[in-house]
Amino acid sequence: MCRECMGNGALAEACSERRSDFVREQFLFSGLSEDQLEAACFPLVVDHFGSDHWLFFQGDRAERLFLVEAGEVALVRNSEDGEEVIVAIVGPGETFAEESLLSDPAVHVIGCRSLTPCSLISFDVGRLARLLDEPAFARKLMTTLHRRNQILIDEIEHQALRSATDRLLGFLRREAGNGGRSGRVSLSYPKRTLASRLSIKPETLSRILARLRDCSMLEVDGNDIVLVESSALRDTGGCEDCARRFWGCPGYVAPRQAAAATRA
Repeated sequence: MCRECMGNGALAEACSERRSDFVREQFLFSGLSEDQLEAACFPLVVDHFGSDHWLFFQGDRAERLFLVEAGEVALVRNSEDGEEVIVAIVGPGETFAEESLLSDPAVHVIGCRSLTPCSLISFDVGRLARLLDEPAFARKLMTTLHRRNQILIDEIEHQALRSATDRLLGFLRREAGNGGRSGRVSLSYPKRTLASRLSIKPETLSRILARLRDCSMLEVDGNDIVLVESSALRDTGGCEDCARRFWGCPGYVAPRQAAAATRA
């Protein structure tokens, strides 16, 4: 329950109904009957966290699946020497930790920490596992995990074949395209987080930003980056180029399948 709802029964009831509708609208849960939702998801468990709070660590036992209601969290993988790499940034309407439904015992293969103040709805994995016998739910789970695999393969390709500058400019162009045509990208997290997301050392990112600023390709004002190069505001090409994570969105799968069918 939100702090605003505490002590106010009518407001609390409205908040609960809104959250219930929010869950029903999500790809993974859409199409389930009320009885199935009641058995597996309700009553909802909601937690609020501040910035830079660890929800779980790599190797922890996985007991809950999460849905982001507000804010952003980072999915993090740590190397043997302790270096942190951000695998994905997950935002409102996106789920994560679904893989916990498919392993026994279930452990988190990545860690998770909040990037901004956030609200998370979580579900007991044991109760959700009962839905695996429901074909519609199982197909949506497989679609979600299939898309994740494609996203990660693309990330590996981009990071292996593109320079650090190209990766940064590609990210900024896509973000600017999604936010309108102002060319302004407002980061909701520190630049060191962006560096980790792009597999760039923080000091390297600083040098690249300084160089691009000196070349009059962008302006930096705190966590706001404004692209001023003529090609920065080019139109994006839909799902393939979308910079919004949509970690749980199935839309990414269809274009790839269509492209594969065309090549075949």
